[in-house]
Amino acid sequence: MTKTKPATAPVFVTVASAVPLTPAELATLADLLSRQLGSITLKPIVKPQLVAGLTLTVTDRTLDLSIKHRLELLQHQLAPHAQS
Repeated sequence: MTKTKPATAPVFVTVASAVPLTPAELATLADLLSRQLGSITLKPIVKPQLVAGLTLTVTDRTLDLSIKHRLELLQHQLAPHAQS
């Protein structure tokens, strides 16, 4: 007798991008994420303030790959030098 894994609920992933993602981009992203997380449900949203790039949010964890975030990091790195 072969045991099957019990079905698990899909993981909800919110993907925010500066511009709408194409169906092909969403399919590629879903494929990559499902390899790591198993069954997923993507919720795409548009946030122009991100400038470019995207953020991925799974439950309470966010991976920020946006240009806005990188610019903020750069600003914090340069701020101490600007006061000298």
